[in-house]
Amino acid sequence: MRILTNGEQLVGKTVAFAHIAQFATAVTLATTDNEVIVFEPEYDFEEEDMFRSRIRIYQPYRAIEYIENHNYVREELGKKGIFDIEAYKQKEKERREQENKKLEELKEKREREAYERLKLKFEK
Repeated sequence: MRILTNGEQLVGKTVAFAHIAQFATAVTLATTDNEVIVFEPEYDFEEEDMFRSRIRIYQPYRAIEYIENHNYVREELGKKGIFDIEAYKQKEKERREQENKKLEELKEKREREAYERLKLKFEK
């Protein structure tokens, strides 16, 4: 399970679910590889009724928030077995905990080195 953050990551993927509702805020696409991308079009109106559009792709935290707040999208992704939001959150939590543990170990190592250096300096 993964949240895509770039449209180019969709190249070569097979779309397994699409939510492109007329009045929806954003478009949700899910691939057969259990990947999801959520994006919304933005329009800039220019002179003489001309406009250009851009796509704003949601970052993972925003995509999760969107999926959580839209029952249909969340339920359909779960029914199809494409994306389990609870499992994704658990996996992200574990990843963050491991990352924090590594950072804490690195911080301790640096503090120990600084302590040893200062100890040598002031014991003389």
